[in-house]
Amino acid sequence: MARGGAAVIALGNRGAGSLACTPKVTFGAARWSRRVKRVLSRIPGSAEFMADWRDGVTSGRLALWSVQIDGEPQGALVWDVEADGALTVLAMACDGSRGAAVASEVARVFEGMAKLTGARCLRFWTRRPGLRRMMQGQGYINRETRRGPVWMMERETPHGQQQQQQ
Repeated sequence: MARGGAAVIALGNRGAGSLACTPKVTFGAARWSRRVKRVLSRIPGSAEFMADWRDGVTSGRLALWSVQIDGEPQGALVWDVEADGALTVLAMACDGSRGAAVASEVARVFEGMAKLTGARCLRFWTRRPGLRRMMQGQGYINRETRRGPVWMMERETPHGQQQQQQ
């Protein structure tokens, strides 16, 4: 899949046997806009990185996806494949209060992308204690050594480990 490609990825399920509160989360390519900046500015400490994200997205160095919940645009996601082979979510924010549900769905999508691309690990940057706890529950480990409320949550991928051994 090309970075920032036009493909839409759908997650969640409203079919039989699913929970009624499970949102359908979809992703699609997006362009930098005032709305994207407004949504991402909800991230604590985002002012420090906003220009880097904007420049990276507009130059094509970083990918930007729109996050839709039940068909409504609700958020934005900036991601990258870093030089060390990590598939990395640099920033994600959504309007509304479904952040944990969306983050869990994002992790599932990125696990599939990591398998397709052979990424060595998945990486999520966060300043949110709740997201850190949720990611730890899914097997992610904090790799950040700086002091303060910033966590770099990583989980090695089985396919990435196999490639390293070869």
